[in-house]
Amino acid sequence: MKKLNFLKYCLIIVFFIIYDIHAQSGAWTKKADIPKGGGSASVVNGKIYVVGGTKLPGITDLSFNEMYDPSTNSWIDKAPMPTARGFLSTAVVNDTIYAIGGGYPYSKKKVEAYDPLTDTWSTKADMLDNRLGAQAAVVNGIIYNFGGNYTSRNCEAYDPSTNTWTKKTDMPEGGGVVSVTAYNGLIYVFGGGYYNSFPFVYVYNPQTETWTKKKDMPTSRFAFQTFLVDGKIYALGGAQKEYGSSLATVEVYDPDSDTWESKSNMPINLALFAGAVISNKIYVIGGTSNWATANSYSVWEYDPKFHTDIAAGNVSGIWTLAKSPYYINGEITIPNDSTLTIEPGVEVVFMGHYKFNVQGRLFAVGTQKDSIRFTAADKQAGWHGIRFINTPNTNDTSQMVYCSFKYGKANTGAYISRDRCGGAIYIQGFDKILISNSLFESNMNDGDISSATRGAAIYVASTNKPIITNSTFLNNTGTTDCAILSWYSNVIISNNVFSNNSGPHGPVFCGYNSPTISGNIISNNRTTRAGGGIFNMTSNATVTNNIIIYNKSFGMEGEGGGIKCWINDKSIIINNTIAYNSAAHGGGICCNSNSDPIFINNIIWGNTSPDGNQVNLVDRESDPHFLYCDIQARKEGFGGNGAGANYSGIYESNIDLDPLFKDTAAIDYSLSDPSHCIGAGFDSAEVGGAWYHIPQFCIMGNSRPSPADSRPDIGACESLLASPNITGVENELTYPTEFILYQNYPNPFNPTTSIGYQLSAFSQVTLKVYDILGKEVTTLVNKEKQAGSYEVKWNAANLPSGVYFYQLKAGSFLSTKKMVFMK
Repeated sequence: MKKLNFLKYCLIIVFFIIYDIHAQSGAWTKKADIPKGGGSASVVNGKIYVVGGTKLPGITDLSFNEMYDPSTNSWIDKAPMPTARGFLSTAVVNDTIYAIGGGYPYSKKKVEAYDPLTDTWSTKADMLDNRLGAQAAVVNGIIYNFGGNYTSRNCEAYDPSTNTWTKKTDMPEGGGVVSVTAYNGLIYVFGGGYYNSFPFVYVYNPQTETWTKKKDMPTSRFAFQTFLVDGKIYALGGAQKEYGSSLATVEVYDPDSDTWESKSNMPINLALFAGAVISNKIYVIGGTSNWATANSYSVWEYDPKFHTDIAAGNVSGIWTLAKSPYYINGEITIPNDSTLTIEPGVEVVFMGHYKFNVQGRLFAVGTQKDSIRFTAADKQAGWHGIRFINTPNTNDTSQMVYCSFKYGKANTGAYISRDRCGGAIYIQGFDKILISNSLFESNMNDGDISSATRGAAIYVASTNKPIITNSTFLNNTGTTDCAILSWYSNVIISNNVFSNNSGPHGPVFCGYNSPTISGNIISNNRTTRAGGGIFNMTSNATVTNNIIIYNKSFGMEGEGGGIKCWINDKSIIINNTIAYNSAAHGGGICCNSNSDPIFINNIIWGNTSPDGNQVNLVDRESDPHFLYCDIQARKEGFGGNGAGANYSGIYESNIDLDPLFKDTAAIDYSLSDPSHCIGAGFDSAEVGGAWYHIPQFCIMGNSRPSPADSRPDIGACESLLASPNITGVENELTYPTEFILYQNYPNPFNPTTSIGYQLSAFSQVTLKVYDILGKEVTTLVNKEKQAGSYEVKWNAANLPSGVYFYQLKAGSFLSTKKMVFMK
């Protein structure tokens, strides 16, 4: 059987995904089912009226009118709407409900008004055009009806006092089945589409008849609902394409700051549902979870303000999704010999700049779809991080898996107590830590550059092999480093992504002992002093299989755009790709103060500096060793006082040839087949009487060397020669005998990548993409497929850089892999 060899930039990771619906959260309460189903909801005098709708399958228009009383949790039939219609819009003016348009398959202009006081209907002036799937909002007694008809951008206004319709300025883009909410005299129009979905958010000003674009929704969708509660607009459910899977996503928009945040998902996936707000509680009524088989008659009450207060003091036991979010109202501590377990999907919100001390065990293990989120109510003030300070090693391993850490700030307190270390997590003297598959974003520390300000996101000190793996570090800032600082620790930092972090020194800063830094992608970080990617100080670090690109150490002091080695550093640096970094001194590498690291099988290429493009040797005592490396301009690319005649390090079997990366524009740093780096490395080397060996696998997960009886490649990626190029969109390729999901290619990518998979039998296939917090981004495939080999291209141009996961489900086969999008 012919088999595709797809690139594997990240080692294969096994993910445990929960596919059941979310456990019922206390914020979501099940209410009495709607008896007959319904289409559009309105509120009059504290009662919810649901009129019209459709019945699935077959889509039959309905004329029902059902009233829900939240105080008694009961439904009452009311006078049916004269004209049966689904996909209609409703609006309330002066306690009268106006039912507008709708109908399937033929949309109607029909407008009928319902008076709840008399339980009677009357006919009003027709709309200007037939319309289904539109949505309405009211400003100053005028009803504005937007979108509909699958792709329409129409805006029409109805004045109940004159019973007349007027054409208004169309939406600039988007349209279709939008959702609308009025706020402060403006109308916010969200999403839309039908065959495909839009992320757009526009604001319509009825006074000026003008439109203003706002920040896009995080999740593009249509057939959903938006609700105004306490000045925030909640976007719930929906779908991303016709007959696609419904969503359970909950996202909250702040119209005053034009920002979005995510909340825990709905209990079930729903689209095409009705909804209303009473007493700041949202009611979600009916809808469909799968479009094709039947309506849902469920009714859920969502209380956005629901939370569990946690007072200052000791904590233990279980924090459940049912009681989430947890509001932390003071400094808390897990005592020695106690455990706090946090369930998937829980949100932990610090109401002030408080510490979370762990002297026992923290077990915070989320899932890809339900991450655990640590955040602050006040993003400016932040919270003071999770702190494992001399936690007794008699406790079991603390685990933080599929977690999100945002706005942790070590920016207050005494320097001597290290209060300014570890923005999100501080670990000292405790070895049993696992941090995996997590997001560290917008964390920081602040103060003077000193030994007492370390770890913008994580500080690790005096420990033996805690593990930080498969995580993403974005937009963290620090006074000494800009993400992780390890001090006298043998920490393992593997398979992470570091991007857009900033501080005096790099996102990976290691001082003393023997840390392991492997399989990381370190790109686009900015430092003001040294080590744009990695800063090693007096260490014996093992640095392997990293891609270190486009980092910058700027300013007059900037040293080592890729790596800085300082003060007797003796790091072992094998099979890395160090390319296109820049600095004032040593665009790729800078060695200072008698540092003699060993470089074997590295690509050092395309780096720039006015003082040694590839390497800067600050002093004569620094003499790094280079064996089997690809170094642009060879020793001519060296600068500094230790270069030239003053350089006495070992320099053997190196080449100076373009590595021929496959596609740097697409962030693909694997080697093209003609590359002279292929087979130009060596599997072991002796330096000073000690032997150093290559890592068994490359950053892509390929065996090294490949084939086994050959010489290894230079760089982080081991090429599989004669592997076919991936072209086309969803082409059938072979007839396999097993189910396989391949690693995407290229990876990292910008903005398109290809995903291949094999089916050994006829199957119902879904291929979905999720972000690092487990939120579904898109569905690439959802159809039945014959046995065969396939590939599909994905374009992520409209999404932010970061880690994403793609998942194939075919019958009982399930597989998930990680990919990295880097703009």
